[in-house]
Amino acid sequence: NAIGSDAACGVARVIKDASEISTMKPGEILVADMTDPDWVPGLRIASGVVTNRGGRTCHAAIVSRELGVPCIVGTKDATEKLKTGVRYTIDCS
Repeated sequence: NAIGSDAACGVARVIKDASEISTMKPGEILVADMTDPDWVPGLRIASGVVTNRGGRTCHAAIVSRELGVPCIVGTKDATEKLKTGVRYTIDCS
């Protein structure tokens, strides 16, 4: 499910737990199983967001819309397929 109408390009940062948010750098694509309010600091600096779980009304989708950040939710396996340090483009157009 693509959220928004933009595309983003950046280096992926796969994060398994919100306690790892401090490892993110501005402009990275946040890749996670799902998000909740503890993830907002990472969502604010991300160029894009990709989650394994969720739909159009999940936390990642709502906050991404509010922040204007392209987001893809419900991929099922993004945290396994996407790798930290690799540059990706996500397209929600």
